[in-house]
Amino acid sequence: PPPPKPARVLDLGCASGRVLRHFACQADGVEPWGCDINRRNIEWIRKFLPKSVKAFQSTALPTLPIEDNFFDAVFAFSVFTHIDEFELAWLLELRRILKPGGAAYISVHTEHTWNALAPERPPYGHIISFAGEMPGVEVSLEAFKRAMPQERLVFSHRERELYNCNVFQSKAYLRDVWGRFFDVRQIIDDGAMYQDLVLMVKPT
Repeated sequence: PPPPKPARVLDLGCASGRVLRHFACQADGVEPWGCDINRRNIEWIRKFLPKSVKAFQSTALPTLPIEDNFFDAVFAFSVFTHIDEFELAWLLELRRILKPGGAAYISVHTEHTWNALAPERPPYGHIISFAGEMPGVEVSLEAFKRAMPQERLVFSHRERELYNCNVFQSKAYLRDVWGRFFDVRQIIDDGAMYQDLVLMVKPT
C-alpha cells in the first residue's frame, strides 16, 4: 500500500539527485531526503534542486544522523552492488531509520544479472577485467552462462578508494539472509535498468 501523506523518503547514495529530483518535482506531499558520500554531489543538489530536498553528506560507514523510525520509504539504487564488508550493518541501519511497515527498494546483482552479462550490458566491462585474478572463479562469457559459482560473490578493485567492488548475491541468499531483518516481498529481474530490484518491508 502507498505510504501515508505527507511521506518522508530517503534516497541512499543519491548521487546528483537523478532519482530524488522526481520526488521533489512530481510527487505531492512527499518530503524528499538524500545522502551521498560524494560532497560535490550534495553541493550540486543544494545549488540546483528545490529547497524542499534535504541533502547531506554520508560516509562509507553504516551510520546515519537520523532518528529511529523516521522514514516511510528508503531507496538505494546501485549502492548495495558496491558494498562488501558492511552489507548487513547497512541493512540494519536502514531498518532502524524506517518506520514499521516502511518499504525499502534496493537494487542488486543476482544470478539473473550474472547470466545476462554480455559485452553490451553493464557491468560486464568491470567484471571481465578480473579474468584470471580471482582464484577458483572463472570470469568469461562462457562462465556467465552457467550457474553463479557462489551465493555471494565480490569482485574487488582494491586500488580504488571508493566504488571499489561489484557484488553479486543469489536470490536465495537475499531471501535467507536479508529476510532475517526485512520481509522480502519481491525480487524483480531488471527492475532497475540492468540491475534487479528487491522490495522489502520493515516488520510491524
